[in-house]
Amino acid sequence: MPIEISRETTYFTEPRMADGRVDYAAAINRINSRGVTPEDNASILMLQAFGPELLDLQWRDEYYQRVGMEPLAPDGQWFVDIREFAQQRGIDREPELDPELEPFREELMEMIRKGGGDASEHPELFQTLMELARRPVERPRTLADHLDDATRKVWTAEDYPHLAGWLEVNQEPLELVVAASLRSKRFDPVLASDDEPWISTGSPVSLAFTRAGIALAARSTYRLGSGEVDRAIDDILACYRLAVLCGLGDGMAHVTRGSHIASVATGSLEALLNRSPLSPEQSRKIHRALSELDEPRANAEIFGVYERAFALAMVQRLVWEAAPEGKLLDDWRRRVSPLGPCEQVPLPILTDVMRRLNAKYDELVLVLQIDDFAQRQQRNNELWDDFQKTVERYTADAQLVAMAARLGSNLRRSLEPYASRFPLAGMAAQGCVEVVVGEIVRQRATELVTDGVVVGLITNLLPYPAILDQSRLRWLTERRLVTTALAIEQFRRRHGRLPGELDELLPESLAELPLDPFTGQSLYYRPQNGGYLLYSTGPNRRDNGGARWQDAPRRFTDGDVVIEIRP
Repeated sequence: MPIEISRETTYFTEPRMADGRVDYAAAINRINSRGVTPEDNASILMLQAFGPELLDLQWRDEYYQRVGMEPLAPDGQWFVDIREFAQQRGIDREPELDPELEPFREELMEMIRKGGGDASEHPELFQTLMELARRPVERPRTLADHLDDATRKVWTAEDYPHLAGWLEVNQEPLELVVAASLRSKRFDPVLASDDEPWISTGSPVSLAFTRAGIALAARSTYRLGSGEVDRAIDDILACYRLAVLCGLGDGMAHVTRGSHIASVATGSLEALLNRSPLSPEQSRKIHRALSELDEPRANAEIFGVYERAFALAMVQRLVWEAAPEGKLLDDWRRRVSPLGPCEQVPLPILTDVMRRLNAKYDELVLVLQIDDFAQRQQRNNELWDDFQKTVERYTADAQLVAMAARLGSNLRRSLEPYASRFPLAGMAAQGCVEVVVGEIVRQRATELVTDGVVVGLITNLLPYPAILDQSRLRWLTERRLVTTALAIEQFRRRHGRLPGELDELLPESLAELPLDPFTGQSLYYRPQNGGYLLYSTGPNRRDNGGARWQDAPRRFTDGDVVIEIRP
């Protein structure tokens, strides 16, 4: 066996492939399919809405079999993406060539056909391109840009006629999407082969959830423009349910997409609250539906199970391909030794990589289980600082080995002229060089390879827990903001005024005040001229006065999570 199969190295120890490898795809499928039937699997209806093109052709039959659905016919009335719709209707103009480039049209087209060109051969064209690159460019707004605007404000067919036409084209697929949102579970199998040991078909299905959620949000604000408040509420709630279902995928990307869908739904609900007062029945319906939603998967589960499995599956593949008869190990031996193939570099180097990587995930899970957001962020930063020191040590040691290699090579070359005149002395001197230099290399060869792989993998690992943490908490924060905003509107309806402080909502409108998940303190509430701002500090845990995070220069760390109700 090229690798030790244990909890310390592979995390999962079963099921196994025929050659002894852990089948990570099957392990994840066991977890995600538990208790899911075709009757309650939302992904089946989503595929029926979006069509077979959502799945890669080579995996379709296996996907259908795994989820227990009949294959889809090649032709059908599938959901039409906004960009495809614009292209079919000729709505979005292709950008025109800048007038200053018109004299160089043929020259530019020739460069494009060749895939590039040399500045020395086209000096005037390159000078013009450099000047244009320095100028601010206003990109023409597309139909997709209008769609983004339409999810946050009430609109009519007169405002966006093409968007109204797009929603009409997608009427039947969207009804399937609403039906999918009412299902309680989701399972998209991870499909793999010996050549491609980890290919997730869940990602394209998650993209379908995102596109459908944005379409439902736009339809809700469109219905508001027609005075169909109850139907608008139904679409908004379906959008929130899609967000939860999207987050049930097999990795971090699914949770972040679910968070995005939820933010879009909150924007539409904010538009609803600004449009017209809700009846008590409508408020109760929204409050009840949101309270029944499951919370997104915990970050510790996402990284401790799904992201870990993906990383270890990749390294395991390297281990098997690096068997002694393979080319990969020989290539690495040549890289770490200036003396030629270094047989002292053993295969277990990659086993050690898996052990160290697995241990790093264990450490990360402990951090993600800390309840307090600020403490989690601090500990995550400490992990990053420790890792930076590892990178520095690795870089220094790699430079030492490179210096030793150059020294050995230079000394050998300097001794070559004497080898013919003094054979024994030359051989002895070269032997000493090889012993000294080789010993330096051999002492760190194995560690350098191990460190290099671990450094490469962890470089891509450590930034993401903080990003996912912030994304997930925004999702939870928006729920609390919506719940509080509904209570404020209920208070206004009963008393004919806004509460001066959130405490006035107790206990009539709320049993307890929702807290800001980022700080553990009360949400900010600022009445202003018959309206109000309600917001959380966001990840930076500072009061930015209600400046939205979507508009902040650093969107992932700055700005507040906001609901604004205007007078």
